[in-house]
Amino acid sequence: MSYIGSMMECSAVVYRPTIGHDGRRGVTQDPFVPVDPDSGEPAVGRLETELPCSVNQASPRDVILYGQRNSEFSTVLVFAQDPKCQINDQVRVRDYTGNTTYYQVVGAAVPVGRGQQWVVTASYVQQPLYP
Repeated sequence: MSYIGSMMECSAVVYRPTIGHDGRRGVTQDPFVPVDPDSGEPAVGRLETELPCSVNQASPRDVILYGQRNSEFSTVLVFAQDPKCQINDQVRVRDYTGNTTYYQVVGAAVPVGRGQQWVVTASYVQQPLYP
């Protein structure tokens, strides 16, 4: 990771639901668990890894473009390394003042700036599905 990470004002943890199978109910969705940023797999039983990030409001041009595709998002999360986000992951973002907000990922992580940063499109979540 380059010095770009030291310029990010927030830290984020990516959470992913785990899908299980139940003999009575069929497919079940277990609670969200942290994602390991190295492997991109759910890190069951491991500590959360906080990634440096920056939270920005989406530009009107991007909102209109995604609206034409029947997608809606309001926020762009910028990471200093690949966060291994997938669609429907949830991200907990904590800023330098200690405020915590939650976002639902609506687009895969895309490298920008020669791979120095990763951009994730997301929507604000009022009531997260995990603590």
